[in-house]
Amino acid sequence: MRAGARQSAATATVHEHITDAVKSPDLIRLDGDVVLARFETMKVYAALGAVRSLLRRGRVVPGQTLVDSSSGIYAVALAMACHRYGLRCHIVASTTVDATMLAQLEILGATVDRMPPSQSLRLDQELRVRHVRRLL
Repeated sequence: MRAGARQSAATATVHEHITDAVKSPDLIRLDGDVVLARFETMKVYAALGAVRSLLRRGRVVPGQTLVDSSSGIYAVALAMACHRYGLRCHIVASTTVDATMLAQLEILGATVDRMPPSQSLRLDQELRVRHVRRLL
């Protein structure tokens, strides 16, 4: 029961996996009919859906590795989804990924390759995509 601001700690929900705790928004009543939806990370739903679809269609099986080029929160969401479903995760990231995100990815078991600095965002993305193709 996430929306229960009046709920005591003794009845707090215990989640089986981190994705269960962060995939749904907390609902906060601001005024009368106005409710704010606060997402911990909106990308978790997308990553979980993508991984479940790949598993359901037999495109991947637990133990295999998913490779993605991401320098943002989707990398963490994908690492969470892979962790949940027993897949390895390999992220090709730009140098803009900060130490906190790198630590989160490592805690979730992801392998991270950081690309060297480039002169533009477009070149950065091209370098990452080329590296992904080499890995595949």
